[in-house]
Amino acid sequence: METSKTTVSYNYQSNQTVNGVPVPPVKISFDIDGDNSSSAVVGFNLHLAVVNINVDYKLAKTSTATAGVSFGF
Repeated sequence: METSKTTVSYNYQSNQTVNGVPVPPVKISFDIDGDNSSSAVVGFNLHLAVVNINVDYKLAKTSTATAGVSFGF
């Protein structure tokens, strides 16, 4: 199970002028709720001597995949 929420809030200052007067800053703010509520992850790791290869896939409304290679002694 998972939830996520992002809140963004900032003042945007334009470099524009209107009749020689600088445009005043504009406050911009919004919230974004994540789409995922539940998920499952499937992964695979292959260890070959000093090289490790890994791949995983997340099954959800917004699916993701990752892959990596690492070296170790």
